[in-house]
Amino acid sequence: PHNSAAWIASADGIHHNSNSTTCGILLNLTLLLSYSRITSAYQVAVFGGSGFIGSRICKILSNVPGCSVISISRSGVPPSWCQEEEWIDDVKWISADAISMLKEKKKICADDDNIDAAVSCVGNVRPSPNWDGFWGLHWDDEVMRRENGDVNVNIAEMSKSLGCRKFVYLSVSYDTAKALEGPLEGYLDGKRDAEEAAYKLFGDDAIVFGPSLVYGGGRFASFGRVIENSLSSPAAKIYQSANNAVRGLSVSNDEDWVTNMVMTPPMHIDIISRAVAAAAVGSLDTATIQPRRQGFYNTEGKPIQMASVPFVDVGDIKRVAEQYGTDEKLAAAIISGVSGKVKEGKTGKLRKVGKWEKKENDPPFEGALVGYKPLLYPLPVAAFFTIAFQWATNIEYPIA
Repeated sequence: PHNSAAWIASADGIHHNSNSTTCGILLNLTLLLSYSRITSAYQVAVFGGSGFIGSRICKILSNVPGCSVISISRSGVPPSWCQEEEWIDDVKWISADAISMLKEKKKICADDDNIDAAVSCVGNVRPSPNWDGFWGLHWDDEVMRRENGDVNVNIAEMSKSLGCRKFVYLSVSYDTAKALEGPLEGYLDGKRDAEEAAYKLFGDDAIVFGPSLVYGGGRFASFGRVIENSLSSPAAKIYQSANNAVRGLSVSNDEDWVTNMVMTPPMHIDIISRAVAAAAVGSLDTATIQPRRQGFYNTEGKPIQMASVPFVDVGDIKRVAEQYGTDEKLAAAIISGVSGKVKEGKTGKLRKVGKWEKKENDPPFEGALVGYKPLLYPLPVAAFFTIAFQWATNIEYPIA
């Protein structure tokens, strides 16, 4: 993650090397001189920009010289954690419904303008709020497919109609998709619909990211770091290697996808945000990205083909962030004319990126638990049967 005390145009926003101080100073001067001739020429639209990940992407991109950021979300306002920060004034906050978004193009930009890149952080994996069945807990496949698929298909089509040349979509990691392809069929169907639409409209200029669980900011920052370090430890790697070796002795070649998913370390919010920002501005070298892995099946056991879209899986996201998502690389991508629209304009300013600080009106864990109350539905039923079992086993029956 970037150093909170580092300048936006520093020589290295991920880590610092004292041996490159001279080169860093020269590069900073070059960036400053170049930025004096640039207005906001490269426009990035972030769909879901008021959310946990989307707002961090907006923050990073808004501090890149020459980059203009548009946030589109249902609320149309910055989240509470950043409402007192300066950078939100550099972002255009728009309220729009993704289902009917094609009718609201003028909200995003004028008829004679367009966007250069779009990022979609829109998705939903929350269980249904309605009690269903014996245990109560369930996911509505139809709703899941609509809110993960149809919504993102609309976003991709909207972006294409606005002249967008790059499209970045946040999906799920390969191991997570394999583990959930049966239990959460609607969720994965929706993700597949979105990826297919993105690839059909943008080809190899569509890039899909597959992160694991994301922590940081107000969402379990300390706990997430502990879990990440634990699952990245040699002991965890030895366990997973041993587990795979034992499974290799089986006549079945199937991998233990649930274990793979559970043993995948969570990811800090700054890592995924910087990696996505790199893809949006074009600093990411797409030649280093592999096509999406296949091997998916439906509930009937029949193979399903996913779109062969460039896919950055969880294991490569940190490398992308460190190699292509530094402040220097993001700024250089804009200045070098990636957008093809460098203009003469006003001189910008450089600002420090501050650390997240909890505000008084922030929801707990930045709203991470909102909508997940149904996960508690099975508890009363389980408690009833536990008490009944204990009562039944403690009865002293008379001996005949």
